[in-house]
Amino acid sequence: MIYIRNIFTQDLRDGKQIAFPTDPSNILFKFSFSNEDPDRKISFKFKEKDNSSPFFTLNGKTINTRLYSAGSESRIDGELKHFLKTELNAKVDDVIVFRAVNLNLYEFEFIPTDGTNYEFYKTILNTKNHEIAILQSDDEQTKSSSKATFPQNIIYYGAPGTGKSHTVDKKIEELDTNFYERVTFHPEYDNASFIGGYKPISVKERYEDEDGKEYFENEVHYKFVPQAFTNIYERAWQDLENQYYLVIEEINRGNCAEIFGEIFQLLDRTSNYTVSPT
Repeated sequence: MIYIRNIFTQDLRDGKQIAFPTDPSNILFKFSFSNEDPDRKISFKFKEKDNSSPFFTLNGKTINTRLYSAGSESRIDGELKHFLKTELNAKVDDVIVFRAVNLNLYEFEFIPTDGTNYEFYKTILNTKNHEIAILQSDDEQTKSSSKATFPQNIIYYGAPGTGKSHTVDKKIEELDTNFYERVTFHPEYDNASFIGGYKPISVKERYEDEDGKEYFENEVHYKFVPQAFTNIYERAWQDLENQYYLVIEEINRGNCAEIFGEIFQLLDRTSNYTVSPT
């Protein structure tokens, strides 16, 4: 995945952060500012292949920053802008070429207006008929068309025996069980069963008596025991490159308001609620 862009006036202006519109946000960063995806820590690694370049000494320099939603665009904090201004002496109309390594690491090259390859990249930008170009290999296009880019809430409904569970089975049949959790709602199912809760556990504690002799006693401690929602949520956040699924059978048989609790607001991806399951 390659993202090519000119450096704009606002990219270098004091008080302004570097911003990314819809296409680079969604395709390069896999980030949706319209859905107010959570802030993400990301890094940019500078690449300079020409050892005769005045910037070659900066090759491999890593800039750590934060990607966040800002209403009509996504933005990053000022660390990259500071590097462009102070280390690369960047100017308006210079070109940056970003390459995605993974969801948290991006390599970038700097092509100044007087650079050897500037006209080549400028031609690509002009061919695209705008100042931003995103290029994907055929393999990347195939992968992106076969996997969901954004989370989805899908409900299958119908009379018993009409194939609802069978349809879901077909969608997840080739997945490793690590990529999904499956639960069944019923009238006795509650929030602790779905999210998790504190449960008593027996812990063997070590003690010493007055003579220094060691002995053990079993004590009751309380520990948070995660359930289906928390388990899949945690695994998904630890592996942002893959899609994870939570399958709920018989969702209408349980008391959804009680089972989900405030997490229910997360189902509305266009809301302004700031509910967090963490």
